[in-house]
Amino acid sequence: MISFSRAELASELVTALQGKAHVSDAHNALYLAAPLRTGKTSLLRNDLSPAPRAAGVAVGYVDFEPMPPAPPAS
Repeated sequence: MISFSRAELASELVTALQGKAHVSDAHNALYLAAPLRTGKTSLLRNDLSPAPRAAGVAVGYVDFEPMPPAPPAS
């Protein structure tokens, strides 16, 4: 899978999460929403998680997509 670094975007989001952005509510929480397979998880794991953690911001990940039903036991 091809992944593109979004270090500048991650830096802006860290600033917002720290409450240092001029206009932002992101210091409360950040919610990433976009269609499937558009890079939300790779942004969080590769770009967005390391910088806030290094700056002392707690990072959590919750996947709200429903899990497919498990196959019946045989």
